[in-house]
Amino acid sequence: MNDDQNLKKIELKIYGMTCNSCEVLVLQKFKQIAGIEKAYAHYKEGKAEIYCTVEPTMSYLQEMLSEYNFKVSYWGDREKKEPETQKPQASAIDFLKILPILLLVAAVYLVFKRFNFSPPIQNTESLNLWVIFVTGLTVGGLTCLAVQGGLLASVIAAREEESALGKGTAKHAMYATGVFLITKYIAYVALGFILGAFGGALNIGGRVQTVMQLAAGIYMISVALNLLNIHPIFRYAIIQPPRFLTKIVRNQSKSKDLFAPSLLGGMTIFIPCGTTIAMEALAISSANAFVGASIMAVFILGTMPLFFGIGAITSIMGEAFKSKFLKLAAVAVIYLGITSINGSLTALGSPFTLQSIADNFPKISLGNSDKTSQSGQLLSQNAEIEVTTSGYTPDYLKVKKGKEVTLTLKSKDAYSCASAFRIPAMGVSVNLKANDTKTVKFTPQKAGKITFACSMGMYRGVIEVI
Repeated sequence: MNDDQNLKKIELKIYGMTCNSCEVLVLQKFKQIAGIEKAYAHYKEGKAEIYCTVEPTMSYLQEMLSEYNFKVSYWGDREKKEPETQKPQASAIDFLKILPILLLVAAVYLVFKRFNFSPPIQNTESLNLWVIFVTGLTVGGLTCLAVQGGLLASVIAAREEESALGKGTAKHAMYATGVFLITKYIAYVALGFILGAFGGALNIGGRVQTVMQLAAGIYMISVALNLLNIHPIFRYAIIQPPRFLTKIVRNQSKSKDLFAPSLLGGMTIFIPCGTTIAMEALAISSANAFVGASIMAVFILGTMPLFFGIGAITSIMGEAFKSKFLKLAAVAVIYLGITSINGSLTALGSPFTLQSIADNFPKISLGNSDKTSQSGQLLSQNAEIEVTTSGYTPDYLKVKKGKEVTLTLKSKDAYSCASAFRIPAMGVSVNLKANDTKTVKFTPQKAGKITFACSMGMYRGVIEVI
């Protein structure tokens, strides 16, 4: 190793880094280049520093980083226009290559629906776990594969080298992949459990949980905008682990030890991609250990298919398609964020929700507007509402102002957040057991529409006061 005084320092501008895991990818590539003795990367500044005995050409640096769609220039040239690289055009064939994955998701959904297999999709307080699963299968899988797939490939390569030298027992790559995924899955489910429990420990009341959900929604949108490279400011939304932890993970990836894949799988919680961090925020906002574990379990399950090929699927897709697909898939995270924000605003009794906006545009239908008109009741001051896992029936009532209203809530196998019944405008807050009956009374003084909803705003209904 040369002394630092004999090494030439070169500062580089790296375009396209979105999280701490991107730093890992950049450093991995730089340390493969002959002549580079040291390398550092800082994704928030989009900066890298290399210390070398022989200066590599800019074209060679770009070639090394092109695998991850990063672009590079000298730091002094950062104010200039972003360097141009040859951009392949996505063809219809490229888009057809993802069709098998989409068909698989549709097939799984139809099978579950045909045999009425709902847990754990509905019986949680989480948002739509199908969306979380698809997010893991698409943008989450690709971003996780980018860094963690490289680490896993390093372990497999080290094991293959050990076997080739006759110093170890030959093991198929599937062994390392399987062990890696199992320990990773266990680690993230445990992490989700801890994050949910942590959110629950912070939860002073239902209102605090709703505010946490609102904050999580805003954070998820910030993470998605960072993934889309909308503006460098969104890089600061990513919470990165201490650098010494990521260094340990990188060193572990070079290990030839028999248990290296399992150790690496568990340690991947220290190098989450931006999408994973968004899911972790959602787990905290759930304020429930089991729901937090479910969120992470479904998300990580969605990321698994791509790991079995260690890039086999992404390698057959054109670069243009991968770039467009990542942008399209990141919209799923924005959808989760908007849903979370809208649900929390509904639970807080805010007049500014998607439903209230839709009321001003009769031709717009949002989800349950048709259902509301079909499940309404005639004018009555005494009504019974059935509470189930999927919501409330009826979800539309008519009452007279100035007269006391009595609602009898009957829960029937209600394991979702629908069991946490709220009428924010009337100060009503009732928590039901899975099979329970409770009565609430209130007197509306003004004509108009009053919203009732679950604690997360996901299931809702309307009481029209006339």
